[in-house]
Amino acid sequence: MFTKRSALNRVSGYHWYLASPSWYERRKWILKRANFLCEKCRKRPATVVHHRTYKRVFNEEPADLIALCGSCHAEIHWRQPANRRIKRRGRARPCQGFARNLRMVRRACR
Repeated sequence: MFTKRSALNRVSGYHWYLASPSWYERRKWILKRANFLCEKCRKRPATVVHHRTYKRVFNEEPADLIALCGSCHAEIHWRQPANRRIKRRGRARPCQGFARNLRMVRRACR
């Protein structure tokens, strides 16, 4: 028997929101506010609107959003991931389960 699940969980709801006309208008307004220039480096054109906080997602205040270039956006997410449970330590490493499976495959191919 199948159990009916919620159509939208938090992540898929967020992705739906990013494709909505409401987000499109809000994004356009934030980029225009920054004159389409990255608000962090002030050198490159802004292509991304970043949430400074996710507390008011779906109903953000203008101060919650910042226009960034792709490079500055990637740097922000590297230093402070959106998911606080992720800890960054040096280079990204594959998970232990993946590494164990890879060793098993290599042994089998010898």
